[in-house]
Amino acid sequence: LSYADAWSSIEKHQSWLLSKVSELLASGCGGVTDTEPTGTDVTFAYLSSNSMDLLLSMMASTSFAFSSPNSKAKHFTALLNTRWTPDEMIKALQSQNPANSRTIILYGDGFSGTALEVSQKL
Repeated sequence: LSYADAWSSIEKHQSWLLSKVSELLASGCGGVTDTEPTGTDVTFAYLSSNSMDLLLSMMASTSFAFSSPNSKAKHFTALLNTRWTPDEMIKALQSQNPANSRTIILYGDGFSGTALEVSQKL
């Protein structure tokens, strides 16, 4: 994987992240119907074993920017320890402002059940 290929992958993944956030919020996910979170905190939580996909996706999310320069939305990146229990993950992801926060869990092979359990309890 060359540096150019890595950055190309990161840029494509950033576009996908933005479209996914916009799609979720436009559908009314979590009671929000904006196409872009104007005052919402969005957390990208990763639950995966170490891999190149994980590294590139995390790099994309840390340099992610919402499309509107006037957006007051903030985003965070969280790496969940695969040895944590679902309850520990939930505790780590709980927001101080739950009415204006959304969490997107990106998970790797073998973690779909845990990701579902955590997302249902957040």
